[in-house]
Amino acid sequence: MSLFQYLIGNTDWSVKALHNIKLLWRDSLQKPVAVPFDFDFSGLVNAPYALPAESLPINLVKERYYNGYARKLNELEANLLIFKEKKEDIYHLVHSIEGLEKKYIDETLEYFDQFYLIADHPEKIQHEFIEKCRKE
Repeated sequence: MSLFQYLIGNTDWSVKALHNIKLLWRDSLQKPVAVPFDFDFSGLVNAPYALPAESLPINLVKERYYNGYARKLNELEANLLIFKEKKEDIYHLVHSIEGLEKKYIDETLEYFDQFYLIADHPEKIQHEFIEKCRKE
């Protein structure tokens, strides 16, 4: 879920505070699943009124910041593999949105391309998701 939020450039969420996150589970014996919602402050949407939280080291919502907690490199690579395997489907989904102007399709795919440039390089994964991530 944290990597999805990074893909779309969203920092307006917190599992700890249940901010724009809903926890769902089938029964009390299972771990809950965090389901994100409310993406208007994401870089993907880039709403004209959206600003990043002052506490974050970014100036624009289009700048990505990994708001998740540090994980080991092998864990991150395994989870990023899911996004890599679904890349074609994700891009196809963008193309399939009826009425979306070519300009916005191109901007969206370019924004996603930036994510995949990071996801394809272990050094960049290390930097973005481990070295720069939140520490508390």
